[in-house]
Amino acid sequence: MVAKQARDVHAELLKPVPPSPLSAEEPVRLGLVGVGRWGKNLLRVLSSTPGAELTGVAEPRPLSPLPVPCAPQLDELLAQPSIVGLVIATPSALHAAHANQALVAGRHVFVEKPLAHSAAAAHALCELAAARGLCLMVGHILRYHPAIDELKRRIATLGRPKRLDLVRLAGRASSEDPWWCLAPHDLSLIEHLLESPIASVACSEANGRVVTQALSHSGVPARVEVGFGAVKQSHVEVECEAGSARFDASGALQIAQPGQAPRTVPSSGAEPLGIEMAHFIRCIQTGSEPLTNGLEGLRVVSALEAGDRSRRSSGRWQDVVRWPS
Repeated sequence: MVAKQARDVHAELLKPVPPSPLSAEEPVRLGLVGVGRWGKNLLRVLSSTPGAELTGVAEPRPLSPLPVPCAPQLDELLAQPSIVGLVIATPSALHAAHANQALVAGRHVFVEKPLAHSAAAAHALCELAAARGLCLMVGHILRYHPAIDELKRRIATLGRPKRLDLVRLAGRASSEDPWWCLAPHDLSLIEHLLESPIASVACSEANGRVVTQALSHSGVPARVEVGFGAVKQSHVEVECEAGSARFDASGALQIAQPGQAPRTVPSSGAEPLGIEMAHFIRCIQTGSEPLTNGLEGLRVVSALEAGDRSRRSSGRWQDVVRWPS
């Protein structure tokens, strides 16, 4: 009986508590969920993002001393009413469950890609965030790279895009599926650069790499290659009617036009992750919609699912399901 009462008291202490009201002068107090390979980068950036105050961390594994209190479970962060938003960097299979738990508890949510492992789960998160009036933002980090902003501006001067070529080879061993782990960045960029959702995809797989042909609703084709291995390589190349633009792993943006020598265009050296986290803070403060909101995350997950269907059907083209917004 005593043990049961103790469990009941513990459960009450961990019951999600709505966040305290936020005044314009207060920092946005955040909790970080997951301090793995990428979560460590988030920990570093959140500790110095203007307007943010990292209040707690949830991580079940033992860690070296952290700058803020560390709890083993998400429940314990949600029991702190001072925390108004959560940054989720847990293994991708847990993204949807953790994001749902945070939204139900009334917290704004930033979740690393992919938003979920199914479009149905991603759609449910979008509906929940909209019903609660909460920010739901997905970590498609290249959307916040200064060189990608410049690339988008340059495309407007080079005429209509004719095709895209995107390569992302991680240069490390991993048991993860490269399609779900790496391709979300590229699928997000296709939609952003073409200002058109992906309509259909055809995927083939060999030697640990996934090569995908994608067609946007605007009719522009794109090729995506992702994989893990010894070689690290990444680029985004856009061929347009009056020239081409290429962004590579060094962060350089190169422009090539007929009759002119190729030239490198400078861009800000600001860290994309810092820009991304600052954007999340502003969205919480102002109530504005994130650039990479839940609906974009849903469209990317729907394209990933279409790619899975294609891989299971020997690379045949598959339509991307369009969910109601």
